[in-house]
Amino acid sequence: MGMFLAISHGNTFPEAGSSCGSNWARCSFARWKLRSIAGAAARLQSSRPVVEMRHDRPPHRRKPQGPPLMAVVKSGLFIKKPLFEQVRDALLERIAAGEWPPGAALPNEIQLSRALGVSAGTLRRALDALEAEHVLSRRQGRGTFVNDPTSGELAFRFHNLRTADGAYVTSVFKDVVASVCPADEDASVRLQLADAAPVIHIERVRYFEEAPYMIEQTWLPEALFPRLIDRVRSPYSIIDVASEYGIILGRAEERVKAATATGPVAIKLAVAEAMPVLELDRVIYSSDGAPVEWRHAQCHLREGHYRSDMP
Repeated sequence: MGMFLAISHGNTFPEAGSSCGSNWARCSFARWKLRSIAGAAARLQSSRPVVEMRHDRPPHRRKPQGPPLMAVVKSGLFIKKPLFEQVRDALLERIAAGEWPPGAALPNEIQLSRALGVSAGTLRRALDALEAEHVLSRRQGRGTFVNDPTSGELAFRFHNLRTADGAYVTSVFKDVVASVCPADEDASVRLQLADAAPVIHIERVRYFEEAPYMIEQTWLPEALFPRLIDRVRSPYSIIDVASEYGIILGRAEERVKAATATGPVAIKLAVAEAMPVLELDRVIYSSDGAPVEWRHAQCHLREGHYRSDMP
């Protein structure tokens, strides 16, 4: 006999002994089985997570954890650098802070490499760079020492003017005028400053053997040298000033061209009108690459000369 489902509206059941009574148990079991299957399907459906398809943003990707290994923080930004340069910067910061003053010996390479958590090879590359920048000197069998930038040859490292016999041209300063003023367009560009940032502007005439030989104007960022204006009317050297303010000087870039002395320049240099002179334009940078001083000058050397040593 075929199976069938009887749908009943109310409590009507087949009477005992009727023709379909023998099938009643099977029909009830079938209805119970179907209800069980339907309930299980409903529970399975409700347990599945709801997946929402979004097309307005890319799928989520795991972000890398932490900054790159070769990164240093400067001005709030991550700048990638080789590890030996990061070690160089770390050593420079400690030297500038006075931890190792001029003339002091650094710890040996094993101690330094352990303290900084780098290999001996990486440390040596950093020390090589600082030696090339005249910050450190290595002495065979004695160690590595911090140079004094205000003494010996280093005191003249940015001086390229020589006498006829090759000696450095030394200076006496006269007619010094100094002020704090907003940087003009040229000063802003050369010193990498914001427009109208305050700068210390100095005008002076250099004398050698009682004769004027250079008219120079210099600009320094006032933010780097606060209160320097109070004493720049006396003779000063950028090397001495930088040392006092804890700034380690790095390199200099100087442009040289031929010009002629005219008007006030000829008068101040005590030369004839249209006399040939050298025009010098120099920027000195700190060890971290920031401009520290911009100088523009006209120079009449008479018997002297300009010398540039090339390694």
